[in-house]
Amino acid sequence: MKLFFPQMYTYYESLAESLSASRDLNFLGGTFSSVCLNTGDNVATKRHRDLFNLLLGLCLILVLGNFDSTFGGHLVLEEAQVIVELARGDMFFLPSAMFTHSNTPIKAGDTRNSMAYWTSGNVFLWAELDEKAMSRCTEAQKAAFRKRREGLLAQLLSHFPVVA
Repeated sequence: MKLFFPQMYTYYESLAESLSASRDLNFLGGTFSSVCLNTGDNVATKRHRDLFNLLLGLCLILVLGNFDSTFGGHLVLEEAQVIVELARGDMFFLPSAMFTHSNTPIKAGDTRNSMAYWTSGNVFLWAELDEKAMSRCTEAQKAAFRKRREGLLAQLLSHFPVVA
């Protein structure tokens, strides 16, 4: 993440460092607060969006297993109308709250697994609200938060590299 999305990395890492200092929390997923191992004979996801992830944030998918990646196990990004062929060992950064995504089936007898790393948008929100839930904030605190977040979309979009 640091190499390809340095501004996004800084945003995520500042959250991880802040929570580590204030709550002695260490993220198992490194820069990401959450990690999940998807394991089984034929791991594939049904079409979905990760609506609780940071809207313009990233999740990392690490592909594992022994399967024919030319046949299946591809990542489908519906709105982008893109199918990405991913082989064992590949990593893919995905704004998973923005795109409906799924995997294509693999051959019978093959094994495809994955690890997913992400940080919930609510973790960012909680940190920005001085470690409080929105429901515990005063109206003045809520108004101040809304004012600070007016430029959020532009700020998060600026974290993505521009290819000219």
